Amino acid sequence: MRFIVALFLIFALGCQTQQEHSVGGNKKIDRVRALYNSAEKLKLPLVWENTSNEYPTAREKHIKLSDGDTLIFGEEAALLTLLGVSKDTADFYTFLFSYPADDTRPLIVTIDKQGKLISQFLSGYSCGADCGFYCIGATFSIDKNLSFKSQHMSYSADCIENSNKVTMDTSKVTYTVLEKVGSISKKGKIKEKKDKVAEERAIPFSSKENPIEYFE
Repeated sequence: MRFIVALFLIFALGCQTQQEHSVGGNKKIDRVRALYNSAEKLKLPLVWENTSNEYPTAREKHIKLSDGDTLIFGEEAALLTLLGVSKDTADFYTFLFSYPADDTRPLIVTIDKQGKLISQFLSGYSCGADCGFYCIGATFSIDKNLSFKSQHMSYSADCIENSNKVTMDTSKVTYTVLEKVGSISKKGKIKEKKDKVAEERAIPFSSKENPIEYFE
């Protein structure tokens, strides 16, 4: 009887191991290849102008991911739209997605030839609607050598809260351009440099350039 139980356990564990290998191996990489082959092949260099929240190619070419793609890209994959892929390399695939946030933001994802996630990069910064803050858009570019840069432009004014009342400082407004730069290595690892302020200048609140409206 003990021999039969032991034999059953060995058989069950063997089936489980085979199933895990199938889900994490062939099925996964097959799905990666299928997505890559069906996606638009992007022509680099590419520039994304996010002031209008549109990608500079025909929308009908975009691929909407399904819940089943969470096996590859995680639980939020159903929210992503596959915009395209870069030219195939020997060691990895590069995917470019549209990530829905306060505004549409490009997301780079690299996956190796076994179907495993290498790294990812979400461009830009979140745009909010807080007191004294006005986001005017972002740009994203990626070159043939797979180096990339994203910039986020915004206006901001100081807001003061006194006795549960919020007022805005109307003496000046600050225009800021925040920048992220990086590159993708030959093995598919995304390397980011430290974020920096590419431009910052103060303008009078009454300037025609200022899009922020005063409120009290």
